[in-house]
Amino acid sequence: MRAEREWLRASVFPELEERLRQRHHELEPIDLRWAVEAETPERQESSLLQTLRVALGEIERARGVQIVLVGDRYGWVPPEEQARAAADEAGFEVEVAGKSVFALEVEFGLQGNLGDEQDRFFYFREPLDYDRMPPELAAEYSGDPNAGRLAELKQRIEREMPDRVRTYRAEWDEGKGAVVGLDDFGRMVLEDVWQVI
Repeated sequence: MRAEREWLRASVFPELEERLRQRHHELEPIDLRWAVEAETPERQESSLLQTLRVALGEIERARGVQIVLVGDRYGWVPPEEQARAAADEAGFEVEVAGKSVFALEVEFGLQGNLGDEQDRFFYFREPLDYDRMPPELAAEYSGDPNAGRLAELKQRIEREMPDRVRTYRAEWDEGKGAVVGLDDFGRMVLEDVWQVI
């Protein structure tokens, strides 16, 4: 979801900032992946407890609008004892066994104590044309052994927040080696967030 997050940062958030500035308010975007991606996989695993602490804390602190991007990967499933320790510390009562960090973040955000549901939007990207991608790259976007768990998570989100789920299409540009075609996605996020604000 790097392309979508970059699109938000470069195209959507500046427009929101300008609209808010006219009303004497500020936008403070929080991306739960910024700190995680800066670390090596080995460091991520050794600092999982801290990563989950920060992520759950930021979700709770960010009581404004939450934008959840969902692709075709369930994500990394941490060791159960570390996930349990982070969840307990956050006062998060949930079964952690076999759940990815992403799934735990989503479930934490779905808890009823974080405010009105209208503050959360879920954007499900339709599958990319993986046949046009090099196999090793397609595997990064879609080769997930936990695809069944991702499908269950999507179904839960759709069941619990049906009017907050959006689906969008993006394209794979072979020449650029990147996800493109995010204009409609960006406009949808901009208008959803602006309506809430």
